[in-house]
Amino acid sequence: CEALCYPGLITLAKQLKIELKGVTLDDDGICPNSLLNHIEKYHPKALYLTPTLQNPTTAIMSQQRRQQIIDICQQHQVII
Repeated sequence: CEALCYPGLITLAKQLKIELKGVTLDDDGICPNSLLNHIEKYHPKALYLTPTLQNPTTAIMSQQRRQQIIDICQQHQVII
């Protein structure tokens, strides 16, 4: 599971009382199945990610993976 490491987001989430969850990563970024499982379990309203130069891995998400993430979020009304 991705460790939450961006201090600006962590601080903001704490101030707004928003619970953050990490999603499993592979070499191409967040895993669609893991994202779908998190959506079904936690019903998030938004997804925050860095598809280009992900922090801290510097991974760049493929166009195919980006589209998979977009499709999942659209189907479940999760804002990216």
